[in-house]
Amino acid sequence: MMTSSSDANHVSGGSFYVLVVDESASRLEAMVALLNQEIPGGEISFAADPGEAWAMVSQADHLDMLISSVPEEKGDLVFALRDKIVERFGVLPGAFYGAGDMNGYYDWIHGEQLFFQPLSDDAFVAWVHSAQKERASQMAEAVLHEVDTPESLTVAEVPETVASVAIDLPPVPVAGSIESLPVAEVPEEAVDSAVTDLPPVPVAVSIESLPVAEIPEGEGPMPVGSRLGDYELKHLIEANPDWALYDAEQVGINRTVNLKALHRFHRRDPAKVEALLKEARSRALVNHPVIALVYEANQENGVNFYARERVDDPSLTELADHGEKLSDGAVIQLLGTVADAVIYLVENRMNFRPITADLIRIGKEGQPKVINSVISGELKFDEAEQVGLLADAVFPLLTKSRYGGELALHALMVRMHGQGDANVGQAIVTLDQLKVALDYLGEKLGGSSSDHTQKSSHRSAIIVGSMIGGGVVLAGIIMAMTMGGNAKGKDFDYMVQIPAGIFIYQQDEEVKLKQFWIDEYEVTISQYAKFIESVENDEERAKTWAHPNQPATKKSYRPSDWNKYFRAAVKGKEYYGTAIDLNCPVMGVDWWDAYAYAKWKGGRLPTEHEWEKAARGTDGNLYPWGNELDLSRFNSGATQQGSDKYRYWAPVDVLEGDVSPYDVKGMAGNVSEWTDSWDTHPDDPDKEVPIRRGNSFQTEEGFELTGRRPANSPEDSALNTGFRTVRSIPPPAVQ
Repeated sequence: MMTSSSDANHVSGGSFYVLVVDESASRLEAMVALLNQEIPGGEISFAADPGEAWAMVSQADHLDMLISSVPEEKGDLVFALRDKIVERFGVLPGAFYGAGDMNGYYDWIHGEQLFFQPLSDDAFVAWVHSAQKERASQMAEAVLHEVDTPESLTVAEVPETVASVAIDLPPVPVAGSIESLPVAEVPEEAVDSAVTDLPPVPVAVSIESLPVAEIPEGEGPMPVGSRLGDYELKHLIEANPDWALYDAEQVGINRTVNLKALHRFHRRDPAKVEALLKEARSRALVNHPVIALVYEANQENGVNFYARERVDDPSLTELADHGEKLSDGAVIQLLGTVADAVIYLVENRMNFRPITADLIRIGKEGQPKVINSVISGELKFDEAEQVGLLADAVFPLLTKSRYGGELALHALMVRMHGQGDANVGQAIVTLDQLKVALDYLGEKLGGSSSDHTQKSSHRSAIIVGSMIGGGVVLAGIIMAMTMGGNAKGKDFDYMVQIPAGIFIYQQDEEVKLKQFWIDEYEVTISQYAKFIESVENDEERAKTWAHPNQPATKKSYRPSDWNKYFRAAVKGKEYYGTAIDLNCPVMGVDWWDAYAYAKWKGGRLPTEHEWEKAARGTDGNLYPWGNELDLSRFNSGATQQGSDKYRYWAPVDVLEGDVSPYDVKGMAGNVSEWTDSWDTHPDDPDKEVPIRRGNSFQTEEGFELTGRRPANSPEDSALNTGFRTVRSIPPPAVQ
C-alpha cells in the first residue's frame, strides 16, 4: 500500500525530478514503476491530489516533469497546480490523462500532452523519452543564454494560452501555499488578433528560397526529418517568413498529419506565439464531419506548432485545372454539404476566412472536405459574398454547356451571384435560400445524383503525385461522391431468446423472470446511425420516442463526440489514435438516448435482472463463461495495452470468448451498458439515478458481473458507455 506522506512519496533519488499526481493508488503505483524503468536514476515523487502535490514541490529547488490524471470533477484544480508550478519552476514538459473526453481541456494546456485513459505503454513511453529530450534542450538553452536557474524560463517566454482558473485547493501547512501565490493572467485583448495568420506563399517553397536576411541561420523552417515531440517532419508543403507547413508522421500512433510550425526565432515574441496558439484553439473548437480537425498544439525546443488533420485530396481548383467535371447530382450534393458546414460555423459564431474553391476538397470516398479556415475574433461574415464564392467554386465543374442542354444549374449560378429575374428565378443571397433551391433542383433532376462523373476527352483518368498520392482514378473518387460512400456495418439485429425461469441474482438471491429477447451484440455505431437518420428526418415522430421525463433542454440524440467518431468509423480510420469502424459499439450515449433508441426499434432497455440473467446464466457465474477470470476473453482496461489486444473499444463480434451461457456476446466488456433500472445514488440519498452494468475498455479491476455502476445522472455520457435492447415479445423475424 502506498503511503501519502511527503517523505514516503519521494521514492527514488536522482537529478531528473518528476511529479506524478493521481487519486488512484493502483495507477500511482503502476506509473511510478513505469517511470523508474524509463528514467533510470530519476527522482520521482507522487501525490493523491493537487494540494498534497503542491505541498511537496513548492519548496523544491527544481522540477523537470509533471504527470497528472484529470478527475471528472474538479479537473480545474489540476490545471491550477500546473499554473503554480509554471510560476515556480518555469514551463516544463507535462502530460495529463483522464477517463473522459479530454477535448474539453484543450484550451487549458500550453504545450502539455493529453492522453486518454487507460494509457498505451508505447505512446506514453515515447512521450516520456521525447519530454526528457525537450527538458534537456530547455536547460541547455538556459545555459547558452547565461540563465542561472530554470526559474528564468518564465511564462513570458512561452506565453500562457489561457487565463488561469480560480482554484480552491485544501490549505497546506507550508509557506508559499497555492492560495498565497497569485495566478498570472494574460488578457485576450492584450494580443493583436489580427496576427493570427499570414497568407501562404502561392507555391511550395524550399527552405533556401526564404529571405535569408529575415530569418536567423538555423531558426527558420525545420529540416525535413526533424522531430517535434511525437511528430517527424516528412515534407515541406509551403513556408513564409513566419511559419512553415509540413506533412508529418505522428510516430506514437502512426498517423499522418499536417503540422504548422512557427519559426523558432519567434519563440520570444509573445504576440506571434499567442497568435499561433489562438489560431489552433479557434480551429480546435470546430466539431463538424466536413471540416478538417485540429488535434493538438505543442512546443518543442523553442518551436511552437499545432497538428491538424491531413487533407491531401484534390481541391475544386485542381479538378477544374485538370478538366474534370461533376454530374449535376454531385454538384447539388457538394453545394448542400458545404453550405451546411458554413451554416454550422455561423451558428456557432466562429470567425472564418471565406470558403473558396481552394479550400474545398473531394475525398477518396467522395465526401467533400473543407479546410479549416477558422480564425480568432468576432464573426465577420458576408453571406451574399460567400454564396457567390460557392458558385465560383463549382461553375468550372458543371457538365452542361452554358449555351445548351440542361440550364438549371447554370441559372442557379446566376442567382447565386445576386442576379434574378422572371427567367432564372429569385436572386440567392443567403445560405437558407440556397438550401431551398438545392432541394428543389434535387427533386427536379431526379436520378442525376447517381450519374457517373463525366470527363473531358483529352484528359487522363489518373492524377498522380502530390495531388492525391500514388495514382488514384479520379473518376472513381467523384463517383463515390455521387453514389455515396461504400462503408457499411454488419447486420447485428439478431435477438437471443432468454427462457422463463429462476436464476441466481447477485450473490445468492433467487429471482424468477418471464421469457424475453435480448440483442445478441451491443448496439453498434452503424445501427445507431440509422436511428439518428430517422430522428432528423421526422422530428415530430421522434418526439414519440422520448421518455416522458426527458428534459426539455435535450434537443438531440447525437451522442457525445458523435460527429468525430462517426466520421472516423465510416472511413475506417482512427479516433483517439485507435482504429474504429461501424461495427464498434455506439459510445457516449446518455440514458435518454438509449431509451429513445430502444423505443424506436420496438423494444426497451433491459432491467438489471434481465441483463444479469442474460450475462451469467442460471447458476450465478461470476463471468459469462464461468468463475475463473480470463482477461484475454473480453475487452477491458486491465493492462496498459490490454490482454485482449485492444487499446480501447473493439468491434462487437471480434472477441469470441466473451459469450454467455445463452450465447449473448460481449457482456463482460467493451462498453458498460445502460439498464432500465434506477436506484438511490450512493452519495445522495435524495437522488434516483439509472444503473449501468458490465465492464468497459476502461475497467481496470473488479470484473465480476455482479458489479452495479450507478450513474451520476441520466445525462451522463462517456465513451465507455453503450447499451443493448430487449423485447418482452418475439422480434418480428421470430414472429
